[in-house]
Amino acid sequence: MAKSIFENAAISTEWTVCRVHGSTEGARCENPLGDDEIIIRLIESSAEVRKGPISLGQSLVETGSSRGVLATVDPRLTRQIAEQSEVDASTVLGRAMAHEMGHLLLASTGHPETGLMRALWSQAELRANRSADWAFSVSERDKMRRRLEHAHTSN
Repeated sequence: MAKSIFENAAISTEWTVCRVHGSTEGARCENPLGDDEIIIRLIESSAEVRKGPISLGQSLVETGSSRGVLATVDPRLTRQIAEQSEVDASTVLGRAMAHEMGHLLLASTGHPETGLMRALWSQAELRANRSADWAFSVSERDKMRRRLEHAHTSN
């Protein structure tokens, strides 16, 4: 889902699943990150889904340097939200990952009123599945593409 959201924004992605401690699965991922690379980690928290707004992820953005490299998404919370909303869990996870990646690529912690980068996603919006609710705005797409083009030319 996250990959298709970026494809719809005309941004290609390459995904590497890195090996975690104690596992033999995944790539070793020992080299430093390139200017056009970011990390999304999936970590289950102890947070419980409760009534009202809940965060499915977090992004570490250095607003002064216009750089973000690390985001975390909670797959357990995305599954619980998906179950409550009666939608596919992988869809909610992918949207949460794309949202957090958006923060990193936009180097911003802000949230607009509409689109994928909005702060709150209602169960009704998850069920309605309107494409505009799960896409980046034109200005967001342009800003992310410019950042990535700059990163490619500086490598």
